[in-house]
Amino acid sequence: MATPRAAQHRDLEQRLRDLESKVRELTGVALRRQQLSVTSGDFVVSGGGAVVVQDGGGVRVDYASGSPAVQVTDQYSEGEYAGTGLLVERDGGGRLAWMGESTDGGASVELWDNTGHRILANDGTTGMGLAIPHLQYPMANYEQRSKTTSTSWQPGYFGGIEVWHPYLDIAVPAKSAADNEVDVRVLLDGANINGSPQTVVGGSATLLFRADLRALTFGSTHTLEIDLRRRGAGTGAVTCYPYYVRGGQS
Repeated sequence: MATPRAAQHRDLEQRLRDLESKVRELTGVALRRQQLSVTSGDFVVSGGGAVVVQDGGGVRVDYASGSPAVQVTDQYSEGEYAGTGLLVERDGGGRLAWMGESTDGGASVELWDNTGHRILANDGTTGMGLAIPHLQYPMANYEQRSKTTSTSWQPGYFGGIEVWHPYLDIAVPAKSAADNEVDVRVLLDGANINGSPQTVVGGSATLLFRADLRALTFGSTHTLEIDLRRRGAGTGAVTCYPYYVRGGQS
């Protein structure tokens, strides 16, 4: 008949064998490549941690630090990211992001070059169209009338635009003689835009205009015209020309 001490000894041996078996099983799992699948849950890297992806030779091919490489949320909380996604290359530089770094509920899509400069982005503030690049629109001279002595409106330049941005920015250098003034107006589909017309008195200046395109249909086409006239008692001619006409971001 086994003594109580012998029974305890056999029980301890069995427990040690069970523990050894568990350790071997866990070691085998750790050495095998496992597929990670997260369903209906969160994958979180915190405390300044990072997500690192390496190829078979141990060379880092993807890296994101500070924030998860991919984080997408359906809900928005004040002061928190509405959701972000980031695609990076071996050097850790960002290449493509969606929903950018918005903390106000807006969403933007951004594309960066190798030096980290944004080269493509939609307008996250208004939610409409492009922020960058600023598309340029050419303007044609209207029968060489960008210089005039007339005191009535004369068409100087005309062109067409397509709505790809929430705003349209126009810069028009204008010049008048010392004894008179030049008025410049910008018409979109025949109507003055905000801030039009503007006047240069006895000298030269670059006039800046901004047209609000948000009420227009995205991708629609419209006419743009820059007119001028002389104002004042002088007799000299007045001139103007469009330095740029380009899409603007909010």
